[in-house]
Amino acid sequence: MKINSKQEFDKQNLFGLGKENTAFAQYFLGNSYLNPLTVPGKTAVFLANVTFEPGCRNNWHIHHAKSGGGQLLICIAGSGWYQEEGKEAISLEPGMVITIPAEVKHWHGAKADSWFSHIAVEVPGEQTQNEWCEPVTEEEYKKLAWHGGKSMNLQQSDPEFFTIMENFTKEVDSKTTLLDNKQKQLIKIVSLVTQQSKALLAEQIKNAISSGLTAIEIKEAIYQCAPYSGFPRTVDAIYLANDILEQNNIVLPLEKQSTVTQQTRFDKGLTAQTTIFGNAMKAVANGENTLNPAYYLITNCFGDYYTRNGLDLQTREMLTLCILINLGTENQIKAHISGNSNMGRSKAFLEEIIYQCLPYAGYPRTLNALSCLKKVLPD
Repeated sequence: MKINSKQEFDKQNLFGLGKENTAFAQYFLGNSYLNPLTVPGKTAVFLANVTFEPGCRNNWHIHHAKSGGGQLLICIAGSGWYQEEGKEAISLEPGMVITIPAEVKHWHGAKADSWFSHIAVEVPGEQTQNEWCEPVTEEEYKKLAWHGGKSMNLQQSDPEFFTIMENFTKEVDSKTTLLDNKQKQLIKIVSLVTQQSKALLAEQIKNAISSGLTAIEIKEAIYQCAPYSGFPRTVDAIYLANDILEQNNIVLPLEKQSTVTQQTRFDKGLTAQTTIFGNAMKAVANGENTLNPAYYLITNCFGDYYTRNGLDLQTREMLTLCILINLGTENQIKAHISGNSNMGRSKAFLEEIIYQCLPYAGYPRTLNALSCLKKVLPD
């Protein structure tokens, strides 16, 4: 069972965390901890509880022995990985026992979103020694890290579909030349939040970090989804993003980005709305004491979100259009095509935005969005 909370994990880790595994730190990516359960030299078998923080794993290594030897792993708490060279990785859960023969190159460690512990049992043998090899690369590990806890990732279990998906996404990326890399990364994030795809969203957030996007840009893109996709989808995405940011040693909460107060959110929201849609919006700017959607749009949608720092107004309006494309709301798509046009976006640029959403929204919604574009901005 995946456990991201250290406090909850400690309750499940029956044999204790022990001390930081400094003696072998050079052979681990991330922090590990060692709690010896027997005293070396005083018993025939050495046992230790080894704990890995989320994302931590040891290098590829081999337990050499002239005879006997090898290792047993008894999984205690959290969720992890074990992989032998040339074979598929095995998902490790509490109660599982892994037998590692001598002379087999392998690695083991935690999943990216979970603490993990196992008891390591050194099997007695003749002329035993460990050979530490190269680290498990980020690329190798990332293929396993986010796939909903299955025993195989998508590339392993469904290689043909994975290839189709990867090739098509890359093809769309290569042809949307008016969009820069940051814009593409942000569009993918809001599309995946809207489509409620936790597995792909987790990969995308990691890709965005690797591409140089800041934690604030990533979180602000997710926040921008709230007034359109709703709080439930947005909150799930925030929790997922927080786990990944913390694994990248980013301290939460992030720096404050709000620019409004309860007293100023209406006026500043109306300014943002009229900047995008024109002064005609002022005619519906009322309803403070009633259940009025126009009033809530000004105060909440534009006041609480569009006025935030971290992303500029033009970028927020672009992302809003992408969210609506993924939702398939044609009337709102038309309105925000106009809004993006008012903000200086060309028809060609908006067409590329729509195509960038295609792998996530699918053909029906994409074709409807293209139809909306032709109606709002005819040739």
